[in-house]
Amino acid sequence: MGKKNRETFDNLFNLYLHDLSEYSTWIGERQGEDGIYLKGITEKYFNDETIVYLIYYHEHLAGFICLSWGSKAEHKADYMIQEFFILRPFRKTGFAKRTVREIFRKYPGKYSLHVLKQNIPAHRFWRRRITEAGATFKFYWFDEEQDTYLFEIKKQEQ
Repeated sequence: MGKKNRETFDNLFNLYLHDLSEYSTWIGERQGEDGIYLKGITEKYFNDETIVYLIYYHEHLAGFICLSWGSKAEHKADYMIQEFFILRPFRKTGFAKRTVREIFRKYPGKYSLHVLKQNIPAHRFWRRRITEAGATFKFYWFDEEQDTYLFEIKKQEQ
């Protein structure tokens, strides 16, 4: 990812954290004087076991997804969806659903993902996407703020 795309990702990530601060006092308490949440946190997504996709809806920047594998994937999963964010104008249009369907098609295997306990819309979204993909999920308590979903996406026949 080039410098311009990394800056774009950093900007989107701050919007993402702003949205998540509604569900997490921990995030809300970590906004800097410059308005940036958790400055420098995006560096952890640039490694040999994580890919960051900037997502576009036609020519408009619409969000991102961070997908990890190997040692970065938790719970013995093949992949971990580290982060997923769609800008508000593109929500409730079916675009996020299509994006996740494409990721599942491209990367079949065992998945893990964490969702903030208080983020009920995200829980509903992921439960629907997992079920629509024909998978059954296991739901676990992860820590005081997050729950974990574990599931397997089977390779789709062409």
